Amino acid sequence: YVSYATAFSPQVGFDAYGTPFKPTTGEQGEVGIKYQMPSLPVLLTAAVFDIVQNNVLRTDPNNIVFLASTGQVESKGLELEAKLSLKQGIDLTAAYTRLNVVITQGEPDTTGNQLSGIPRNSFAAFGKYTFQPSSPVEGLAVGMGVRYIGASFGDDLNTFENPSVTLVDAMVEYDAGKFDRRLSGAYLRVNARNLFDKQYQACQSGFCYAGERRQVIGSLTYRW
Repeated sequence: YVSYATAFSPQVGFDAYGTPFKPTTGEQGEVGIKYQMPSLPVLLTAAVFDIVQNNVLRTDPNNIVFLASTGQVESKGLELEAKLSLKQGIDLTAAYTRLNVVITQGEPDTTGNQLSGIPRNSFAAFGKYTFQPSSPVEGLAVGMGVRYIGASFGDDLNTFENPSVTLVDAMVEYDAGKFDRRLSGAYLRVNARNLFDKQYQACQSGFCYAGERRQVIGSLTYRW
């Protein structure tokens, strides 16, 4: 497939000098391919893209309570994904992204540098197992995955880097309809991000923040 898109987004607010922000505009081109293997339940996807954005808002390095407009940013990247689904209730997904985001128009000391806070490489893999009808816990599904967030620059001057970090996620889901037909369509789910509560920090535009700590979210969904 081939796609092309343009974007226009008004920006609300003013910079440190009282000048209203110009709208963000952009163009995106993408070429990709999807392949369903005939002998295996595997779907492969690959895509390359080029995105140009104008008037991107960033934290003003001279006054952190304000935002500043960066002239132009270009993102070039590659995305790969593989999905495997087996009749035994096993689902596996793996995805890799290579991203190069460069400030193509901006301050003289940052033009040509990589935009801070954007990892150049990232990888994610997740596995899910759904217990089958022969199991006493039919309707229960459990899953676990890993996310690798690669190194990135901590400021737009590219003077220091954020180290890479690997995080573990997990989930438990139950189809209530397997317990009682009157509950068909109801699903209970618990998601955990950063399961082991790994502490790390991420820096962007020269300012550092604590990384996302462990989050556990429960949900109840009903599908008609």
